[in-house]
Amino acid sequence: MTLTASSKSREIRTRVGHPIIDADGHMVEFGPPLEDYVRKIGGSDYAVQFVGHPRRWGKSDEDRLANRQTMLSWWVPPTVNTLDRATVQLPKLLHERMPELGLDYAVLYGTFISRTYNTKNPKDPDAARIGLRAANTYKMDMYREFADRLTPAIGVSMATPQTALDDLNYAVDVLGAKVINIQHVWRPNKPIWDKYPDIGQFNFGIFDYRGMWTDNFGIDSPYDYDPFWKACLEKKVAITGHGTALGFTTHASPTNHCYNHLGAFAEAGEALCKALFFGGVTRRFPNLKIALLEGGVSTGARIYCDLFSHWEKRGAKGIQNCNPAHLDHALFTKLNKQYGGRWVESKADRILSGSAGGVPEDLTGLELDDFARCGITKKEDIRDLFVPHFFFGCEADDPMNKTAFDRKMLPFGVHLNAIFSSDMGHWDVPDMSEMVEEAYELVEKELINEEDFKEFTFTNAVKFFAGSNPDFFKGTAIESEVNRAIKAGLK
Repeated sequence: MTLTASSKSREIRTRVGHPIIDADGHMVEFGPPLEDYVRKIGGSDYAVQFVGHPRRWGKSDEDRLANRQTMLSWWVPPTVNTLDRATVQLPKLLHERMPELGLDYAVLYGTFISRTYNTKNPKDPDAARIGLRAANTYKMDMYREFADRLTPAIGVSMATPQTALDDLNYAVDVLGAKVINIQHVWRPNKPIWDKYPDIGQFNFGIFDYRGMWTDNFGIDSPYDYDPFWKACLEKKVAITGHGTALGFTTHASPTNHCYNHLGAFAEAGEALCKALFFGGVTRRFPNLKIALLEGGVSTGARIYCDLFSHWEKRGAKGIQNCNPAHLDHALFTKLNKQYGGRWVESKADRILSGSAGGVPEDLTGLELDDFARCGITKKEDIRDLFVPHFFFGCEADDPMNKTAFDRKMLPFGVHLNAIFSSDMGHWDVPDMSEMVEEAYELVEKELINEEDFKEFTFTNAVKFFAGSNPDFFKGTAIESEVNRAIKAGLK
């Protein structure tokens, strides 16, 4: 079967004259072959449990509501378009259809969470490690033949720095992976777990997030992840964060997935972005880059702008405006007595002690500057520690993609690093042939220009992937175009 279908996306790709890179497509895995990988890696005691995102995750809505357990994703891949459904499952078919889709190269992420368990001991802690390693090996083997246009992102467990290093070494040194995927780690709130030991257990697709908190590896982590970031730079691997905030307080409805999904990827990306920035990771590793996927660039624009106002008002200098030691007690007392009326008259002896900021505090040993870890001393530091380090995955139909290119709004007139991320294979892409077409609508509506579109679909992806690994595109179908772009200078 040879597909030569025309599409507007294909026409746009021809007209713009530069490659289009998809930084976040999805494969919808064919599960049965994974069983062989699990047995090979884990032995005969292990089996595979496929959780296929059904509407009913082992429990009824009523049960989840009663226990306040989060409704997870369900009915993820579109099914009406059978050709598209098959395309995201079959690498050869996707590779053949790339010109029709208007794409030249794509990085692909998994969809279904394939879990392993030990049939003799379902709580075996090695089960998850075996499942992840088996899934990673399977994906790399399946797509290796099509590496000129497709590459899978390989999952790395961040449970501990050593676990992350072990997975990184296996991904790069054994599998030859070029892209890794990390996400926050749910950790137990120990006092709650000690009192309620059944909280936090995974059971047939329902994860109980109660009594837990998320570790994002920058601030407040019980571990030092600097050895991991250092190793990523040494191994020249592209780091992506593709976490979701399902289970976070505002994404935890037991019955409504759309309530949970709206903003979930953006919030997870925001948490990781802020943790790395405030934790000083981008200060200590000036060449580190990370792509925060599926949340859109509008979140990045808000964080970037907010950092300036927060630093001005709550940095080392600005926070002194709120220091109780600077309150003029005599004037404050006088004004309260003069204008407080009956509300103050009967409590006049507590004007200072009963007013916020009225009593000086003992600040011995306290760090007052929330920006201390990242060493911000001037506004330019925020720009330099944020803009080159963070890339934001943006779906084709998101009109807020234009915020990345609003020089008048963004401090120092920068462009943020928005990268085209289709999310093909999932419910929000009912027709894969329209992805590039939708992205180009911002040009047609004059919200961005052709050069912005080139940044969005090509240049920024080159900055990220080739910036992490100069040989990333070596041997790919777009190697020559990438090399010309790099020689010309990437903005």
